[in-house]
Amino acid sequence: MGIRHAVSRLSAPSVAAGLVLGLACAGGGAIAAGQITGAGIKDKSITQKDIASDTLKSRNLKDNSVKGKDLKDGSLTNQDVDVYYAVLTDEGVVTRQSGGVTGSRLTGEGPGRYAVDFNIDVTACAYVAGVGSATFGAAEGQAGTGLLIGTADTVRVNTTTSDGTTANKPFHLTVVC
Repeated sequence: MGIRHAVSRLSAPSVAAGLVLGLACAGGGAIAAGQITGAGIKDKSITQKDIASDTLKSRNLKDNSVKGKDLKDGSLTNQDVDVYYAVLTDEGVVTRQSGGVTGSRLTGEGPGRYAVDFNIDVTACAYVAGVGSATFGAAEGQAGTGLLIGTADTVRVNTTTSDGTTANKPFHLTVVC
């Protein structure tokens, strides 16, 4: 008996039953997927290899549920923990930085005046600067910091000699938010 003959002998109820069965089987996975909850997952049974890269976001985690002991040493960047830095030469050239940082010497204001733009809002952060070599060796002097007036992302640094005379000096700047 050929397929044509077998199909022609199917009754309407048989066809309807076959369609219902087929739809139930096809849709069963989707229905089951919507019913899996945390309660249905055994503790510690999901590992890193079970999660696709860049799919787990902070919004998927309960506040304060991830602790330091849960993270691999060295796996976080400065930006992950809101610590930013820049090292500038006495001419305002950035030699090392945490990412996205630009710097310049404010030439119209006399010596020892710098602007360091972190390209993020740093108004609620702490700024710490110290005179120090941008390459190797040592540099002596003092540095003061503050938010550059009229900005939300730029720290002003003023450098002086050890006796307080304004002077162009290389420096290290750290911003902690």
